[in-house]
Amino acid sequence: MLFLLMSHCPNSRSRRALWLPRPNLKTAAAAWIYAGGAHHTGFSYAVTADHLRDFADMAGLEFLLIDENTCLEDFKKELRWNDLYYQLAMGVIH
Repeated sequence: MLFLLMSHCPNSRSRRALWLPRPNLKTAAAAWIYAGGAHHTGFSYAVTADHLRDFADMAGLEFLLIDENTCLEDFKKELRWNDLYYQLAMGVIH
């Protein structure tokens, strides 16, 4: 998913990428979907991943980072472990 700002002229050099998928489009898109897609997404150039991680810790929110180090199998395991943690923390294990 590469979002572009386009000018009205298709051959213009004023196109700019807003987000480049890391480590690649296939992995980034799959991880994004596994994590819940658009209703669980945050994006900013103003803050770093560490800022968002700290905020998530303070607010009791889950933080998942999709970056150049993302391995899809490890990401899916992290989702499963996080789910277990939150169920235990809430006392909801079935």
